Amino acid sequence: MTHTLMTHVLTTIFTTGPAATPTAVPSPTATATSGSSTLSTITGYLGIFIGFLVTFIVIFWLSLIIWTFRDIRSRTQDFLSQVLATL
Repeated sequence: MTHTLMTHVLTTIFTTGPAATPTAVPSPTATATSGSSTLSTITGYLGIFIGFLVTFIVIFWLSLIIWTFRDIRSRTQDFLSQVLATL
Protein backbone atom coordinates (compact mmCIF):
# COMPACT_ATOMS: atom_id res chain seq x y z
CA MET A 1 0.00 0.00 0.00
CA THR A 2 1.15 3.47 -0.63
CA HIS A 3 1.59 5.96 2.16
CA THR A 4 -1.31 8.16 1.03
CA LEU A 5 -3.67 5.21 0.71
CA MET A 6 -2.74 3.94 4.16
CA THR A 7 -3.19 7.43 5.60
CA HIS A 8 -6.61 7.69 3.97
CA VAL A 9 -7.68 4.29 5.33
CA LEU A 10 -6.51 5.09 8.85
CA THR A 11 -8.16 8.51 8.76
CA THR A 12 -11.42 6.94 7.65
CA ILE A 13 -11.28 4.34 10.41
CA PHE A 14 -10.50 6.83 13.15
CA THR A 15 -13.04 9.45 12.08
CA THR A 16 -15.97 7.07 11.57
CA GLY A 17 -15.42 4.92 14.66
CA PRO A 18 -17.54 5.10 17.80
CA ALA A 19 -15.06 7.49 19.43
CA ALA A 20 -16.00 10.18 16.89
CA THR A 21 -19.69 10.10 17.81
CA PRO A 22 -20.97 12.34 20.61
CA THR A 23 -22.71 9.40 22.33
CA ALA A 24 -19.35 7.74 23.01
CA VAL A 25 -18.45 10.46 25.52
CA PRO A 26 -18.95 9.16 29.08
CA SER A 27 -21.94 10.68 30.78
CA PRO A 28 -23.86 9.92 33.98
CA THR A 29 -26.46 7.97 31.99
CA ALA A 30 -23.78 6.03 30.13
CA THR A 31 -22.37 4.62 33.36
CA ALA A 32 -25.82 3.50 34.48
CA THR A 33 -26.27 1.40 31.34
CA SER A 34 -22.79 -0.13 31.40
CA GLY A 35 -24.36 -3.42 32.49
CA SER A 36 -25.90 -3.85 29.08
CA SER A 37 -22.49 -3.61 27.45
CA THR A 38 -21.21 -6.27 29.84
CA LEU A 39 -24.19 -8.43 28.96
CA SER A 40 -23.58 -7.99 25.24
CA THR A 41 -19.90 -8.87 25.75
CA ILE A 42 -20.84 -12.03 27.64
CA THR A 43 -23.41 -12.87 24.98
CA GLY A 44 -20.79 -12.45 22.26
CA TYR A 45 -18.31 -14.71 24.04
CA LEU A 46 -21.05 -17.23 24.77
CA GLY A 47 -21.94 -17.33 21.07
CA ILE A 48 -18.32 -18.00 20.15
CA PHE A 49 -18.07 -20.71 22.83
CA ILE A 50 -21.26 -22.39 21.62
CA GLY A 51 -19.98 -22.26 18.05
CA PHE A 52 -16.75 -24.00 19.02
CA LEU A 53 -18.66 -26.54 21.11
CA VAL A 54 -21.03 -27.41 18.26
CA THR A 55 -18.09 -27.70 15.86
CA PHE A 56 -16.30 -30.03 18.28
CA ILE A 57 -19.40 -32.21 18.73
CA VAL A 58 -19.95 -32.49 14.96
CA ILE A 59 -16.30 -33.42 14.33
CA PHE A 60 -16.38 -35.93 17.19
CA TRP A 61 -19.61 -37.46 15.87
CA LEU A 62 -18.16 -37.80 12.35
CA SER A 63 -15.00 -39.38 13.75
CA LEU A 64 -17.11 -41.95 15.60
CA ILE A 65 -18.93 -42.79 12.36
CA ILE A 66 -15.64 -43.26 10.52
CA TRP A 67 -14.17 -45.31 13.37
CA THR A 68 -17.26 -47.55 13.52
CA PHE A 69 -17.24 -48.14 9.77
CA ARG A 70 -13.53 -49.01 9.71
CA ASP A 71 -13.90 -51.30 12.72
CA ILE A 72 -16.85 -53.24 11.30
CA ARG A 73 -15.16 -53.41 7.88
CA SER A 74 -12.20 -55.21 9.48
CA ARG A 75 -14.54 -57.68 11.22
CA THR A 76 -16.88 -58.66 8.38
CA GLN A 77 -17.07 -58.63 4.60
CA ASP A 78 -20.86 -58.32 4.47
CA PHE A 79 -21.65 -54.83 3.16
CA LEU A 80 -25.15 -54.77 4.69
CA SER A 81 -23.71 -55.49 8.13
CA GLN A 82 -21.19 -52.70 7.66
CA VAL A 83 -23.90 -50.18 6.74
CA LEU A 84 -26.24 -51.25 9.55
CA ALA A 85 -23.47 -51.12 12.15
CA THR A 86 -22.49 -47.65 11.01
CA LEU A 87 -26.05 -46.36 11.20
